[in-house]
Amino acid sequence: MDEKKRISEYKIRNHLIEYREANPKFEVSPKDSKWVLKNRKDNLLSVSYNEELVSFYDDIDKRGLIHTYFQSLKSSQAMAINFFGALSCEQNLFLKVLSEYDCQINQKENTTPYFEYIEDDEVLGGNPEQFDKTNFDFVLKTDSTPIFFEFKYTEKDFGGMNEKDIINHDKKKNLPKKDNYQYKFSALYKGLLENLGVTIETFGEFYKDYQIWRNITYTKYGHVFFTFPEYRENLTDAITNCLYKMSDPFYKSRVHIMYTDKVAKDLMNNSNKKIAKHFAEFWRKYFGFLD
Repeated sequence: MDEKKRISEYKIRNHLIEYREANPKFEVSPKDSKWVLKNRKDNLLSVSYNEELVSFYDDIDKRGLIHTYFQSLKSSQAMAINFFGALSCEQNLFLKVLSEYDCQINQKENTTPYFEYIEDDEVLGGNPEQFDKTNFDFVLKTDSTPIFFEFKYTEKDFGGMNEKDIINHDKKKNLPKKDNYQYKFSALYKGLLENLGVTIETFGEFYKDYQIWRNITYTKYGHVFFTFPEYRENLTDAITNCLYKMSDPFYKSRVHIMYTDKVAKDLMNNSNKKIAKHFAEFWRKYFGFLD
């Protein structure tokens, strides 16, 4: 396997420590972790779009949705703001990037960005018992379609549960029906996925890749992107294995994998100097160990 495809978390952590030490203005948390900053907003890149990124942060913070470990240089939420926040400031460029994934979006469409977004009940169908209210890391609303993004950096995998834990959970006394995982699979998810051309017979098979399947159900409404570094081969494999189980080409075509390191590398050389400068720093912070 190519060395770049098997990056250890230890190597990433050491790189982030080196990045922080090269920036003397970054104070570490009194509790210490050499990659945990004292000031949360120091985790937002300041070279080109800092004012806009801080605005996105403040909106998330007002809604009480900033992650506990946002100060960590490993924070995927901070990384997502640095990634999508800058792209959202350059609408035409963002749409051009998305056009490479065959989203069939008109380049003149208007867009509205949302971080930590839950789709409205009305859009999903009006009856909360007929859908799952998934919180997406980022959503881009266009004139024609919503685009939902799941974002990962150092997380080990997509969320899932094993069959034994599900059975033990469902044995709890006085557990509301809506919180019973086996019931939720048979009453909700199984039907949602069958409508998308996916046949999953057992709750264990579904919950093993719960986060992937839950996000894929949103292909009913728009495009779904799984966004993470290319060297995270285990994440690519997990999504690919799920795609093998999708028989409807329309919904299958709405599932995309976007590699953050590839996009960042391309944008570093963009003719737009402002975005190029931003993503050069983005690369240095998050992927400098690949050089």
